[in-house]
Amino acid sequence: MKKLQLFTVLALLGSVFSCTPKTSIKGEIKGLGNDTIFVKTVKIDEFYSGNSKIDTIVAKNDKFEYSPKIEELCMVFLSPKKLKPHHLNVFLDKDENVKITGKVGEYNMIEHTMTGSELNEINSKFTNTLTEENKEIFLLNEKIKNVSNEEEKQALYAKRRGIIKKIRDKQIEYVKANPNNQFSGFLVGRYLFFEEFEKCYALLNPAVQKGKFATILSQKKAIGAAIEKLFEGNQSLSIQPNTLDEEEVYENLDELVEETN
Repeated sequence: MKKLQLFTVLALLGSVFSCTPKTSIKGEIKGLGNDTIFVKTVKIDEFYSGNSKIDTIVAKNDKFEYSPKIEELCMVFLSPKKLKPHHLNVFLDKDENVKITGKVGEYNMIEHTMTGSELNEINSKFTNTLTEENKEIFLLNEKIKNVSNEEEKQALYAKRRGIIKKIRDKQIEYVKANPNNQFSGFLVGRYLFFEEFEKCYALLNPAVQKGKFATILSQKKAIGAAIEKLFEGNQSLSIQPNTLDEEEVYENLDELVEETN
């Protein structure tokens, strides 16, 4: 009888532990098929540090699952090999279960929605408003790769800057309309530079400034200040901050440092 009671207790405990929520991302992207997905996980508080965890998972019949051991809010980048350079950005915190559904669209872009956390629901909805702009940037980047004429390449860069400005305008409008939303803190800390950063940072509710993305915001402020310092009193540099889009800022950082030495 005692053995039966012990068995019952152990069975109940096993049931309890099996129901304990684990951190996971589950996805189904129609058209993905069977593919290797490269995974990069970055802690939000170390977003600009260069530290990350690299992993791979396998998608089978459009479906995939990833269950990392994390203790704090992270950004997980999911990059299917066949769909390069397109990827998904997922916020993931301890014990969260995020679900992704969607399909492979034009130019292998991933049309998707996310559920499981407010941040991801907002993230996917907002990303979907940028589909046309991201499509144009993808096509321009493909052209830039294959252009050797410098004048033509600069014209393509200028066109890309114009499209990126449209995206920045949408991000700024979102922040203005949603200063109390934590996702606004991410947009400001991740995508805005210089004067745009300062103006939008000031719009954020103090609870957002000190919220989930406080470290990203402070790190981005320091990055912006460092870049501006490179140009301080040195107007002869071939590259100026107001002529760069965000991709070019990072592409040209080594050149900027070299010129100022």
